[in-house]
Amino acid sequence: MAFKAGLWICCGCLVAPVGIGGVLDDYSTVVTKSEEPLWIVTYQDGFQETYRPEWRATLTVHREEPGHVAKPLEGDVVDTRECRWTIQGQIERSLRLCTRIGCSASLEPSRALAAPSAVTHLEPLQRDPPPLAQRILRLAPDLCTESANEAEFRKAVETMRTRLLERFPPQIAAEKPQLSQSLTQLPGVVSVTEAAKSP
Repeated sequence: MAFKAGLWICCGCLVAPVGIGGVLDDYSTVVTKSEEPLWIVTYQDGFQETYRPEWRATLTVHREEPGHVAKPLEGDVVDTRECRWTIQGQIERSLRLCTRIGCSASLEPSRALAAPSAVTHLEPLQRDPPPLAQRILRLAPDLCTESANEAEFRKAVETMRTRLLERFPPQIAAEKPQLSQSLTQLPGVVSVTEAAKSP
């Protein structure tokens, strides 16, 4: 008898964590980034500064399964678990000042250089679960582990990844001359030239 009681307790410990909703995916990853050559800024007195522009395309994923399992013995007969996700994409531009000891993290906006950094957000892909009334009629929770939901999620991640990769080159092509032009507006600048890329 003692053995049976102990067995039920162990089973309860194993099942309880599975039945509670939680965060399944929460991460960001850099899909691609540019490797732009250095820009050499020459001033009227012959002094030179070196700047490095950079663009990064980042994919951010958050998927969760809030809610809880039904607890009939406590009068709660509805499994309220539901699958939600948000998949975001952004292209971040930064400009760093480089010296002999390395490049800065990024330049802060100033009167002379108003917008050295910028972030462009793509339209996010989101998934909202069906209404609770529909799930009650189905007598089943809305789980992320269902094959259809899992397939839809993976497809959405790849869709955002593709959008980022397609948007990335034209974004750089549009912003690069604007950023270079802003450097020419610094006080006393004579020229802005690109350094040759390393072989």
